[in-house]
Amino acid sequence: MDLFTGLAIYVLFWWIALFIALPFGARSQADEGLHIPGTERGAPVKSPMIAKFRVATIMSAIAFALFLAGFHLGWFDILQSPFFAQPGRPEQAPL
Repeated sequence: MDLFTGLAIYVLFWWIALFIALPFGARSQADEGLHIPGTERGAPVKSPMIAKFRVATIMSAIAFALFLAGFHLGWFDILQSPFFAQPGRPEQAPL
């Protein structure tokens, strides 16, 4: 795996981790009892985004490390998938 492929996979993991972390710690106006006229009651009063970025970075670093270890140790290989044909094995041809 080259640098740009690894970076693209890490960014993918980071965005997924961010979307997982977004709902945690957010307090809505309805939760706080502070409704500002003209706004949605579910709008957040405060959402600690810096903390969520840190959590997303830690989660994605762990997930990427596991992915990289699995890739280099041969735990999975995309070419062994039944969706890719291998020479001499016609039963593994794509559908």
